Amino acid sequence: MRLSKPFSFVVTGCLILFAANFLTGCASDTELIEPKPLPDIKRPLKAKKAWSKDIGGELAVSRGKLRALVLADRVIGVDARSRITALSLEKGKEIWSLELNAAFGSGLGGDSQHLVYAGLDGQIYLIDAQSGDLIWQAQASSEVLSVPAISRNKVIAQSVDGSVQAFHRDSGQLAWRYQVSIPLLTLRGTSSPKIWNNRVLAGFSNGKLVSLDIDNGELVWERELSVAKGRTELERLVDLDGDFLVKDDVAYALNFQGKVAAIELYTGRELWSERISSVSGLSEFAGQLFVTDDQGHLWALNSRTGNTLWSTKLFEARDLSAPVAMGTFLVVSDYEGYIHWLDLESGEVRSRQRAGKAPISVTPSWTTDQIITISADAKVLVLGLPK
Repeated sequence: MRLSKPFSFVVTGCLILFAANFLTGCASDTELIEPKPLPDIKRPLKAKKAWSKDIGGELAVSRGKLRALVLADRVIGVDARSRITALSLEKGKEIWSLELNAAFGSGLGGDSQHLVYAGLDGQIYLIDAQSGDLIWQAQASSEVLSVPAISRNKVIAQSVDGSVQAFHRDSGQLAWRYQVSIPLLTLRGTSSPKIWNNRVLAGFSNGKLVSLDIDNGELVWERELSVAKGRTELERLVDLDGDFLVKDDVAYALNFQGKVAAIELYTGRELWSERISSVSGLSEFAGQLFVTDDQGHLWALNSRTGNTLWSTKLFEARDLSAPVAMGTFLVVSDYEGYIHWLDLESGEVRSRQRAGKAPISVTPSWTTDQIITISADAKVLVLGLPK
């Protein structure tokens, strides 16, 4: 097993176990990869900073789920104290803030009316997106580390115990719960549930993706991305932790020590798959699917066939965020606080900007002409397109 960044693990019924530097003593074939130095850029472009804002606290181990939420004219972020802050997208001026008495857990989900947030203790909060007022709170079955989803009449949250729960949007009352059995040893975290038509899509640490009826939680179909193999519990990890992508009638999903796959949403039929191990998310643009694997390699695949268009190892072991396709660029951030802009067609690095010394493992958010990031020291940065 080759490890390029810290991985946290959970034993069912117990607490977190290991990080990558500890695992070198746990398995004889474990190799810890050192980060590559950044290459020089020929004729680099420059991304202009629009504004930055410290929203307080630290995100620490947030990973990719605590990304900024962009709603119309505002950017909304959360820090490690579960303080939620809404800023104007134009200049970063604070519009409102709300302090919740909760250890931070998930990122923010929502729409123009409501935000939904989950604390580490499994508390689910529905918040008025315009005023910041708390509307209701409910209790999930266990801690929630992924972004809850929201539909016209349901709020969907996924817990680390293998449970997906639906709450009535108007009252916070539990509507239904779907439960799966999870392995003894898992990566810490879950993918975020998605809503497509009248279905809820959820991925689990057993390597399975399911489609559920949003009205009653009944199983529509189940697809196993990978079968756990190996002699040890570490070798058998197949967690579907990276956020999957829904595009038209296809879900693009990926898992640890497994593969990237395109799944037809009506039936759960696998259209294609490629062996790429990842715990990050994906991005798609104009028939290209972009993936960050767990070694820090970037891949561009044909979204219809899975064929590789290009790949690069320039950022190996730099703990990259999930990629974001924007305009003619692919954007990723890393553990040293750098934001990298690559050409979509070729993978050539076109621009690089350091936001600060704190890591940016959170997936960037975007508008038509701006990128929004949050660093581990809870600083929001807004950049324009490189020129």
